[in-house]
Amino acid sequence: SVLYHSMEWQYLTYRVAMRAASDKEAREMWGDAISSSSVDYLMYSGYVTLAAHWLEMEAAASRGGPEEPDFYKAKRQTSEFVFERLLPRTRAHKAGILASVQSALDVSPDAFSFDHAR
Repeated sequence: SVLYHSMEWQYLTYRVAMRAASDKEAREMWGDAISSSSVDYLMYSGYVTLAAHWLEMEAAASRGGPEEPDFYKAKRQTSEFVFERLLPRTRAHKAGILASVQSALDVSPDAFSFDHAR
């Protein structure tokens, strides 16, 4: 699963970079394609990195000695939690990364004004 997500992460990096390089509006207003995907991209990256580290910790805990078996059990259980509950969140972030940039660009900056006295 970590290998799959690592490969998908490379693919998503490529897609964001290609969108930024090929999108005319993104070239004119550098960064829109990247900034519209940045939060989802960073969250995706964080979940994959977290899972990779927990996989290593789980492997080390599996080799753990007879001392403190509860400690090693907790490590394995935490790793299971990361893979079952946190890593699946990458699906939503992938959708956000691949979503159209246009929906973010279509919103006028005036739409964020709370000055209703005008």
